[in-house]
Amino acid sequence: MGNTSDPVSADRPGAKLQRSDSGAAGEKDLAPDLEDMKTGRQARPTVIRWAGGGKEVCITGSFNNWSSKIPMNKSHNDFVAILDPLLYSFTRSCDPALLPEPNHVMLNHLYALSIKDGVMVLSATHRYKKKYVTSLLYKPI
Repeated sequence: MGNTSDPVSADRPGAKLQRSDSGAAGEKDLAPDLEDMKTGRQARPTVIRWAGGGKEVCITGSFNNWSSKIPMNKSHNDFVAILDPLLYSFTRSCDPALLPEPNHVMLNHLYALSIKDGVMVLSATHRYKKKYVTSLLYKPI
């Protein structure tokens, strides 16, 4: 029962894991990995959230070569998918229609700020090619 070479002993409830190697040899094996983590940038997983509602939300992307839809996990008020720490292109689908990208809600929007210190501020947002440009006009009154 106290034998650490027993492969089943670590799987029992309440069993404690014990090191089977000596302390010095184990530290030498772990040292290069710890130094790599200190010098390199730590990788963090990619978390994708969807709060747009729905009964079933799936995700597909470059992480699986756009080959299949992966269902996202239902969390409190949203859906969550956790991916490996890499750069991805992806899209979501919900119930099961593919959702389009929403229009920019402030496009061609004119905004007037209240007059403060004798200056009135007007702003307008327009689309130029694939970018959004906001112009500000400061007018002394």
